[in-house]
Amino acid sequence: MATAKVHDCMAAAAKAYYHSIRKTKKFRLDREKCIGCGLCARQCPLDAIVMQEGKPKWVKEKCTLCLGCFHRCPAAAIDYDGGLCNGQYVNRHVTLDD
Repeated sequence: MATAKVHDCMAAAAKAYYHSIRKTKKFRLDREKCIGCGLCARQCPLDAIVMQEGKPKWVKEKCTLCLGCFHRCPAAAIDYDGGLCNGQYVNRHVTLDD
């Protein structure tokens, strides 16, 4: 019984942490690098990004934090809270049409 309670507490803590970090205000755009291609906006599953004046703008308070915008950006112009320093990854088996 104690193991189940520990598991429940850990699950609740993980869920609370996830909800606390998925804020779109933590995304940073390097406007000098951005080429305005719109890939970030087109691939966002929640439509949290719109293009305004040729640059992406996050218009929803929260997202799924899939980081597709970061990984798809051909100019590496998007960062999340200064912590995405390990490079981009794009699964070659997934296209923007998927």
